[in-house]
Amino acid sequence: MVKLDFYRSEIALPKGGSPYYVMLYMDFRDRFLVRHIDVFKRKCLSGRVVERQEFENFWVDFYNKSSLLSKPALWNTPNLILGMLVSAALIVRSVVEQNNTAQELLFLIGVGSLLSLIAVIVEKARIQQYDYDARITATACAFFLAICFVEDGFAAKFLLLAFNATFLLKSFAVVKSP
Repeated sequence: MVKLDFYRSEIALPKGGSPYYVMLYMDFRDRFLVRHIDVFKRKCLSGRVVERQEFENFWVDFYNKSSLLSKPALWNTPNLILGMLVSAALIVRSVVEQNNTAQELLFLIGVGSLLSLIAVIVEKARIQQYDYDARITATACAFFLAICFVEDGFAAKFLLLAFNATFLLKSFAVVKSP
C-alpha cells in the first residue's frame, strides 16, 4: 500500500528478489473541471510496476500522452487585437469617468487584461490550448465585470458589451472549428 498525504493506493508487487520499479502518478480524467474534481479523490494516486527503462523516462513518456495538455493553441490574431482594444477602451473609460467610484477597478481590469493578452501573444510558441482557453475566458469575464461598473452612457456600455461578446464567441468558434 502506498500513502501520500490523504491519497492512498494499493499496488500489487511481483514476487521475487529482483529489483522492480514502481511509477506513481495521479490518475484523473483529462477534461476541464473534471480533472480538478478527480484530484480530490483518495484513490487518485495510482501506480504500476514497470521496467527500468520506462521508469527512467517516466516524465517524458507518460504525461505527454494527454491530448489536451500537449495540443498547441489555435490562434485568432484579429480576435486578440479586439480584446486588446476592449482593454484599451476600459483604460480610457477609467480616465474619462472621473466621478465613477469604481474608476480604479476599471483601470485595473483594463491594464490587467491588456497585459494578459500581450503575454498570450509573447508566449505564442509555448502556450497550450487549455491555457489559452482559460486566459481568454478569464479575460472575457473580467470585461463583463468591468462593463457592469461603466457609468456614463448606454452607448458606451452597449459597444463594450457587443465587442466583448464578439471577443468571447469568436474565441470559442476558432477553438471548436478544426
